[in-house]
Amino acid sequence: MTEQDNEQDRTDAIFITFSAEEIGKIAVMVIKGVERKEAIRAIPRYTKEQHNVYAGFYEQLKDAIDWAWYGK
Repeated sequence: MTEQDNEQDRTDAIFITFSAEEIGKIAVMVIKGVERKEAIRAIPRYTKEQHNVYAGFYEQLKDAIDWAWYGK
């Protein structure tokens, strides 16, 4: 990955915002154990070009849920 690609990922991350309802739907998928790949692709406004940004969001949300629910 080039420096320009890294900069683009950081820029893309700024523009990804979700409503409380959307975050709730994503959280439900995490809690239900929906396969990671399927859950990421189901995130609103997902695009292949922003996959890494969406995957990062998914992982952060999953980590927060695991910490809150399971103390992990």
